[in-house]
Amino acid sequence: MNKKIGIVLVLSCMFFLSSCSLKSNSSKASRAECMTNCADSWNSSKSNAGRTEDEMNKECSSICDANQGIKNQDENFCAKAEGTTRSDCYIEIAKNGKPEACEKLEDKNAIADCYLSVVEKTGDKSICEKIMVSMVKDACLENN
Repeated sequence: MNKKIGIVLVLSCMFFLSSCSLKSNSSKASRAECMTNCADSWNSSKSNAGRTEDEMNKECSSICDANQGIKNQDENFCAKAEGTTRSDCYIEIAKNGKPEACEKLEDKNAIADCYLSVVEKTGDKSICEKIMVSMVKDACLENN
């Protein structure tokens, strides 16, 4: 049940992250805006009733770090994020021109899926060679 709540929160916050201003030149201002949007989303979700402000701050911080990493193509921000938010950050950076970010993922299947996503987005089949899971590598080479 808690995992479902977390997924709902992440999806809700990702929606609000898209509204974070890209106009701002200050990463602090952008982060503050992100945290405000995430907190608003958190507080408006009935699924978060009974959860603490510390939980909100931790999850929103993770989401905003990932958002900053994606915006800046900076893996260091992804490293500050947690769980699937961290993984999603690395995958987005990989798909947007830094395929080596896939190597930051912790599981060989996740790394393979990340590289496959990069190939699907870019059409660069040479990236299939980096996939260490043979079934995924074969599918990548055959279908892309």
